[in-house]
Amino acid sequence: MVIISAGCAKMPQESSSSSGNSADTSTGSASVSAGTATTEPVVSFSTTFPTPTDKQGPTFSVPPPDSVKPEDNLSVIYQETVKLNYSVISFDYYLKYPPMVFYYSAEVPVVSRTKTGTSQFGGKDDYSYSSEVPNPLANYRVTVYNRDNGEVVRDYDIERFNDKSEKGDFKILEGGDYHIEITGNLATVNTTVRVPLENLNTDNQQ
Repeated sequence: MVIISAGCAKMPQESSSSSGNSADTSTGSASVSAGTATTEPVVSFSTTFPTPTDKQGPTFSVPPPDSVKPEDNLSVIYQETVKLNYSVISFDYYLKYPPMVFYYSAEVPVVSRTKTGTSQFGGKDDYSYSSEVPNPLANYRVTVYNRDNGEVVRDYDIERFNDKSEKGDFKILEGGDYHIEITGNLATVNTTVRVPLENLNTDNQQ
């Protein structure tokens, strides 16, 4: 079920262009610059997460094993390619039937590194060589909060990329009322979120 975030914080503005949908969210100096969405989002975009509380949420069904595969009847609820620049994308989703699977594919700018030295052989000539490495300032982070009490359910943080092209996935294996924040810098990342089809059935909404 999709939950609309409530509160006095200003909701992010959505705009559209001929190339697709985009979402802009400002948090201080941070902003969202979204690329073309290949799938219409099924989530509710929201403000960043408020101060945690002691409120307790309901109990949900036992999660499935960690061996869930992408083809196991999962539907896309969010898919967006964003060039991150200290951006923050936040949305809410009520997951009644786990898992919630996050997939990411990142393209990272490279920087050149030049090393120089003197050969220890022959004429001991000076030498230099250059190499390209992923920009060490590029990063990507997905934080999943429990909306009932503000606790962090999962914090998936890539502080530094190892390659100029990286992909991966991670899972949330418990149902709950979740607030998700995607942030990062200097990387262009496609993030896709999938859940079991049963969550999209209106009869199962909270």
